[in-house]
Amino acid sequence: MIKEKKFDRVYIFVSHSHKDIEKVRVIRNYLESLGGEPLLFFLLSKDDDNEIDKLIKDEISARIWFIYIESGNSKQSKWVQTELEFARNYPKTNILTINLDQSFIDGTLELTDEAKNLLRTSLLKMRLLKEIYFSYADKDYEVMERIIQTFGKYQIFFIDSHQTTDINCINDKKFFVQFVKKDYNSFLNDELSKALAKKIENEVDFSLFFVLLDSDASSISNIINEIELPCSKLAFRRRTYFYLFDTNNMEKSCDELIRLMYMEGFKQYE
Repeated sequence: MIKEKKFDRVYIFVSHSHKDIEKVRVIRNYLESLGGEPLLFFLLSKDDDNEIDKLIKDEISARIWFIYIESGNSKQSKWVQTELEFARNYPKTNILTINLDQSFIDGTLELTDEAKNLLRTSLLKMRLLKEIYFSYADKDYEVMERIIQTFGKYQIFFIDSHQTTDINCINDKKFFVQFVKKDYNSFLNDELSKALAKKIENEVDFSLFFVLLDSDASSISNIINEIELPCSKLAFRRRTYFYLFDTNNMEKSCDELIRLMYMEGFKQYE
């Protein structure tokens, strides 16, 4: 089971050739404007290759996010290639590749819309989805294990209902996500009701997502009718985001859910 780990900031190692520094600074500045903490590594004070090598690897190891700035210069750089090879072989590192030649409008230092979108969506996956409470039934553990593994590629850390019996842990979460099938049970109802009560009473502010596993839209009303809630059914619908999750398309569904969580659920925190 994945354990909870809380990050206040998203620290990113940026691997680049210093010959590309003007354009790399534009990328850094854009990431910082979105709340990222990118590190551009360039040493003048040391000339011992072994010492530099250790220092660089220590810095990469201290982060779970690595951006490789791909260019003709970086492909020729011994240090960049050393960093990239280490990152690829370090288990907890996630690598985002940015092609420098394709990221800027011709003849300018202005990022293309495509590059901005890639950086923005990638950083949002890094930054926003670290404060999640997953609620699900024991019988769905096998499916949830696959979902957890798929979410794990984004190094998303969360606490789930099978790691704790204390619903108060949702106090520092940005998302409460309940995964259900057509048959709803009292355990899920209890967790949902307690979380929703906290939201209604303004004890904690989070976005609530109701995710139906391998169901169709018609199942939503049937399930809602079975739930006992501390508010009306209409109020529940208004406070909740719904998503139909297809376990046969795990990667696509996880990506869509993450995108929905950002586009809709995180608006209140912007």
